[in-house]
Amino acid sequence: MAQAMMLQTPAAGAAPARHGWWSFETAPGQSVDMIQEQFRMIFEAAGSPNGAALFCNHVLLERPTLLFTPDAATVARPFVEALGGAPCDDPPAGIFLVGNDGDRDLLPVPELTRPVTGQ
Repeated sequence: MAQAMMLQTPAAGAAPARHGWWSFETAPGQSVDMIQEQFRMIFEAAGSPNGAALFCNHVLLERPTLLFTPDAATVARPFVEALGGAPCDDPPAGIFLVGNDGDRDLLPVPELTRPVTGQ
């Protein structure tokens, strides 16, 4: 006899679902420019695919967090993992670093007076 499936609804205040973004918090003094250029080389070698973009949460922090779109994490998975990157929730905003011009709109630009939180 077939049994009815029970639908589960998320509990109030439950954490948002992750959708494939990856993040990496830089170490003090670690060069974001060098990581950005390494990712740019991987991105270009992969044919500059749409949606494979790199963002950061703030440019003035001592330890900015780099944000890799799901497509960027796929294209550069060994690189992202070697950095110590990990899956994260969808970021609320970010500053565009590498990608195609159309990828700039994947995240809204944060207020630059305070860092983006919630990664």
